[in-house]
Amino acid sequence: MKIAKTILKKMIQEAMNKDKWQLLNETTLNRILGKYFEDGFIIITSERTCKAETGKDCDEQEAQEQAHKNNKNMAALKNLIRSSGYGYIPTLGGYKERVVDKETGEETVVDTGTPEESLIIAARPEKGLAHQGLRELGVKLAKDFNQDSFLYKPANSDDTKAYYITQDGSVDLEFPDITPNDLAQEYYTQLRKRRQERFSFTENMIFELRIPAAPDSTSEARKRYREHFYRLK
Repeated sequence: MKIAKTILKKMIQEAMNKDKWQLLNETTLNRILGKYFEDGFIIITSERTCKAETGKDCDEQEAQEQAHKNNKNMAALKNLIRSSGYGYIPTLGGYKERVVDKETGEETVVDTGTPEESLIIAARPEKGLAHQGLRELGVKLAKDFNQDSFLYKPANSDDTKAYYITQDGSVDLEFPDITPNDLAQEYYTQLRKRRQERFSFTENMIFELRIPAAPDSTSEARKRYREHFYRLK
């Protein structure tokens, strides 16, 4: 049984409102990821689709149960990253599609699925936490949260390529000389493909990437310990 459109729409809206997500454009994405390209980083998620977990299309209750499990796993993932000494940036990414009414010519933008949360985990060479350790951490986290793979970008001084790394530490895909914007799009595209979701990229697709707004108070900042904050204008 497929998820009703009203339920899917509600899930998308809840995800987009979570923590007041800020939309990144190509300029801000390049600015934020630019330093991380120099030092190295990984991108990983703890989320799994209901179909991946059950092996079948899910009903409304099963989808809600999986969403609850994903929230718990994301909290656990963040705690593991903190305890490892690294910081992170939560990201919410997905695709929308431009649809033009053939009769009126009116253009609307519709969601192609529920946005997915992932974490960018940056190396901290000034603290002795170099990108090589990030690869090892990514392998461990992929096993812990049953992820097929994660994205690994070494420090530019060592390697300008980016890689998809599997649970056993082997290279699945590599991306030579890729920009931050293209890399972010490729990550979320591969994420959907690897989960065997129905997805075909067209020229009408719009990729959107968001990060949470910076905290408004010291107490909120403490709750989000080791998260990297950015206040976008």
